[in-house]
Amino acid sequence: MPDAVLLRPQAPPKCEAPAAYSKGDSEAAKLRRLDYEVQCYQQAEMIVRHRLRQLQEALQQPAAKADKKHDTKRDPKRDTKRDTKRDMAANP
Repeated sequence: MPDAVLLRPQAPPKCEAPAAYSKGDSEAAKLRRLDYEVQCYQQAEMIVRHRLRQLQEALQQPAAKADKKHDTKRDPKRDTKRDTKRDMAANP
């Protein structure tokens, strides 16, 4: 089962530019604010994608383990050797 942290909803990113980025009413101030917000949202997306990848990997691990447990292919020679050893131990 995946880690409980991965299953909790993630808070939305807080990407509103601080007041320092919005000082002034110039075009440059608007560009600074937009640049800050774009970078913030890009970073938030990378974090969410990483978390999603971790969750997907965690969900695939139990499936792989279950497949190995229920694998019906056995080596008949190995089973025969084991049975022979068991029979020899029971009938010395």
